[in-house]
Amino acid sequence: MLKIGDFSILNTDIENESIRRKRVFKTGDPMATNFWKLTLKSFGNSNKEILNETYNFSINIDTNHKGLSKTAYFSHPLRVASYAAFLTGFKSPSFPILGLIHNIFEVSDIDYENIKKKFGSSIAEQIRILTVDRNKDWDSSYKKKYYETICSQPVSCRIIKILDKFDNLFILNLNPNEEIKKKYLLEVEKYIIPMAKKDLTSLHKKLKEIVDFQKKKIKTK
Repeated sequence: MLKIGDFSILNTDIENESIRRKRVFKTGDPMATNFWKLTLKSFGNSNKEILNETYNFSINIDTNHKGLSKTAYFSHPLRVASYAAFLTGFKSPSFPILGLIHNIFEVSDIDYENIKKKFGSSIAEQIRILTVDRNKDWDSSYKKKYYETICSQPVSCRIIKILDKFDNLFILNLNPNEEIKKKYLLEVEKYIIPMAKKDLTSLHKKLKEIVDFQKKKIKTK
């Protein structure tokens, strides 16, 4: 069975991964599919059925993400789900399940009751809490309450939020708005890095490294 030390994202070169991710951003990431295949192999047969069901459910959703095809968008939840499984030692399928559908309310017309019926109230509630009100994205009072609520939820909610941000940091340089990039990095430093220190220590150092990397990119422009 794969061990956490075999998971290359902890040792990957940040600049090379950012370049690679930029290259596959519009087409879909084949490495994300490979990560998912390894994830399935690492879970017992009793969990593979629900993981495959969730995968098939999520890949067939009609998503609407600005600037991305359905295939290209799906690479993100697929990576987040796989990261979550690897970095929690394959302890529970609830981590990759939440990872696969963490953005579902934001990018599709599927509603809370549908998810509650299919995956249970805990998963549905965590997705509801993870869903950002984009009209208040940079409202400091809103974000403070948002993260306080996440911190009151099961650890899976916090881990998926950490990995959601982590995954997006690799493509932060695709955003042409310098102020938005600065705000994004400040949010990660204020909320995500402390959360990782507590709940996902194996990723804490890498998170700090990628934030420093992106800060330098902004300064050199």
